[in-house]
Amino acid sequence: MGVMRAAVVLVVLGACGGQSKDAVSDGGIDGAIVDPSPAVLAVAPAPVDFGMAALDAAATRKVTVSNSGGPSGSIFAHFEGADADAFYIDVNQCAALARSGTCDITLLFKPRGLGPKVAKLVVSDGTDTVTVDVGGNGLASAALTIDTTGYTFTIPTVLGATSQEQKTFTITNQGSVATGTLGGTASGANATEFPVDDGCTGQILQPNGTCTMTVRFKPVAPRGTKAMAFTMSAMPGGTTGASVTAQALAPAQLSIAPASFDFGFAPGGYARQQVFVVSNLGDVASGPVGMSIPGGGGGGAFTIPTGSDGCHQKVLAPTGMAGNTCSLIAVYLPMPGVTAALTATLTANASPGGTGTSMLAGTATSNNANLSITPNPGDYGAVSVGSAKPLTFTVQNLDSATTGPLTTSIRRINANDNDFKITTDNCANTTLAANATCTIDITFAPAGTLSNPNRAVGLSVYSQVPVNWGVDTLQGLGN
Repeated sequence: MGVMRAAVVLVVLGACGGQSKDAVSDGGIDGAIVDPSPAVLAVAPAPVDFGMAALDAAATRKVTVSNSGGPSGSIFAHFEGADADAFYIDVNQCAALARSGTCDITLLFKPRGLGPKVAKLVVSDGTDTVTVDVGGNGLASAALTIDTTGYTFTIPTVLGATSQEQKTFTITNQGSVATGTLGGTASGANATEFPVDDGCTGQILQPNGTCTMTVRFKPVAPRGTKAMAFTMSAMPGGTTGASVTAQALAPAQLSIAPASFDFGFAPGGYARQQVFVVSNLGDVASGPVGMSIPGGGGGGAFTIPTGSDGCHQKVLAPTGMAGNTCSLIAVYLPMPGVTAALTATLTANASPGGTGTSMLAGTATSNNANLSITPNPGDYGAVSVGSAKPLTFTVQNLDSATTGPLTTSIRRINANDNDFKITTDNCANTTLAANATCTIDITFAPAGTLSNPNRAVGLSVYSQVPVNWGVDTLQGLGN
């Protein structure tokens, strides 16, 4: 490398046989003296080393052109050589230079490939030419990559909790030059449910340098599949990123059906009962279930009899799975002599599982039934499964006053008691004068597997204003 100069022959006219120095002029006008010496150009520094530059970047160098000879012509510069297309003239501040004059040229190195690149800078005014070796090294651009572009959490997480697992993503600069400052963004409707421990934003990664981002999952309602995506960018460095999905589960939650139940009218000492079903509405199992009727149960009228609590300490499976429900019987038995509307709350508790409730109500009446129902009991006898047997029940007002509009209902104890159905009801919403009657047709049609063939329900007929009531027992045997 070095500087090459083109040869110039300088002819000096002496006094002998020629014009004198004083006679040399600019066209002979006014006797102005013209310097006949040619320009002598030089370029510094020489050679020019651009060092290293990434493929998507540029390195800049400035050279100074000087003239130690006579006035130059207009100065031009260009590159020659196999890698000339990697070097550029950015700014040429040189025009013509007087003796001892200088000017600057700004050069750029923009490599188009990896490895060493060399060329020659040629500076000339047409009479004198200087050639300077230039060189640089092309490097791979900064390039961000990530070790995993997608991840799904393997363990579902309950709403409101933080995931048991976490995922750490490693971001690497695989280029040969440093990145710019990294910046990250998260996107997606569920992005806020994925907390990120961001060790990358604000960092500059050197070649082969790394940083990490750790993602967790903390879902909020509603349950289901949640997703987010994040990107990490730098200039230079480009953009990389990943997507994350996870499953959110509803926590265990107890529910009681029916959510409320009115046992209706009953005289003191007369019991009515109802089956309640406790379910787990959540996607995870409940803790052991405990049932209670807090606050005395309407003066003790509402109870869960010993042996009738099929939910006691039972763990309920997630919704949709076997073992998701349990059942119990609650009894309404008002004290003799009490005439009042009574209420209580049936409560199921578990941890996890929370609290489920059902509102209980019943009206205690006088002990004197003034509606007669016959036959009493209503005995259907043995009826084959798949067959049906009807009975007609007659209701008579034994009181001296007309009843209010009558209500009829069948009080069932368990699921199989649905085998008794009212087919014709001539009493509902009817008022009965003294000694008047009405009829109700009820059919017994046993169905299903008969693990317990005995069936029994209660038939109630009553009016609220004035208070009139009557009860009957219906029973049958499925075979």
